[in-house]
Amino acid sequence: MSDQPQLVQGSTTKRRSRRLPRAATTLAAAAALLTVPVAMTVTTATPAFAVTAYAYGYVRANKPVAASYTPSALYQYNSTLKKNTVTRSATGTYTVRFPGLQSAGGGTVDVTAVNTSGYCKVAGWGPAGTAVNVSVLCFNAGGAAKDSQFDAIFAAPAVFTPANLSYVWANQPTAASYTPSLPYQYNSGGGTDTITRSGTGSYTVAVPVIGLSSGTVKVTGYGSDNTTCGVQGWGGSPTLNVNVQCTTPTGVAADAMFTMTWANAASLLVAASGAPKGYVWANQPSAASYTPAASYAYNNLGLTNTITRSGTGTYAIDFPSLGGTDGDVQVTAYGTTAHCNSAGWAADGSGGALVNVRCYTSHGVLVDAMFTAQYQV
Repeated sequence: MSDQPQLVQGSTTKRRSRRLPRAATTLAAAAALLTVPVAMTVTTATPAFAVTAYAYGYVRANKPVAASYTPSALYQYNSTLKKNTVTRSATGTYTVRFPGLQSAGGGTVDVTAVNTSGYCKVAGWGPAGTAVNVSVLCFNAGGAAKDSQFDAIFAAPAVFTPANLSYVWANQPTAASYTPSLPYQYNSGGGTDTITRSGTGSYTVAVPVIGLSSGTVKVTGYGSDNTTCGVQGWGGSPTLNVNVQCTTPTGVAADAMFTMTWANAASLLVAASGAPKGYVWANQPSAASYTPAASYAYNNLGLTNTITRSGTGTYAIDFPSLGGTDGDVQVTAYGTTAHCNSAGWAADGSGGALVNVRCYTSHGVLVDAMFTAQYQV
């Protein structure tokens, strides 16, 4: 198995040969794209056109049928120290309210399903007074709306945040090439990210100036349909190229919107502090136990993360000395049409965080698959 994520065509590293699924019909929704991310419950103005304050929050939404609740303090955070809340308006339809974070403007959202064979995506986000409202949709493995637990992050770095980080909101799924909306993209090197489309549902996010080809990637599907997106590879320097593939629930290539975050030795929360954080690229799906490639693994205490497989599509990641009694987990399937999700996390008994991951086919059957995973507090 390769110990380096596959790069885009034209790179110096050979890309893994894989026949893509048959192209799908262009999304009807593409003809009426949103010009800004707008949460379902938000009908007013667009966010500010520049990120002016460092702000972030996360929740673990673990009450999928509750009408409204405040998530456990262990599994939520808000950089203004306010309490986030979750409401459910219909089957699989949720709004996460992050009070006090609107002053940041712009930003990005990451979402991962928890304890389900299905998947979740972001349907929009936007201002609601001084809060940011994030809309989340969840589906079963076949693409039907389903109540589900999930983890969600909203993050907006201040200008010159000292961390290797980039994100984009990819909102033009049929465009051959474009520059994503500036309020909803960020590049810690000061460059401007761009996106190109090479085929149905196949995209490359170019991250200039960064000068690194390592790190980790999180991709989240965006919009009101049931498409889903994953990472296909990343690499290159001084321009980092990130490959993204979007599909229908059954694995047929489909043009779709998404968010993408890349980080190196940093948290998806854009925090440069000493808070616990780690990530892995799990590229040996059938191995009983292994140490992930160092260039694509991180533990802010300098310790070595490990991955074990206890059964088909069933994995545990040990992040030593990072706690595990709180925080947030994000997971993205890599190089596959499978769905990979969090199956929860806890302390490993030795001061570390033990993060469980499950990968499923479109029929909800466990399957061995590669993925990326990030743990942050």
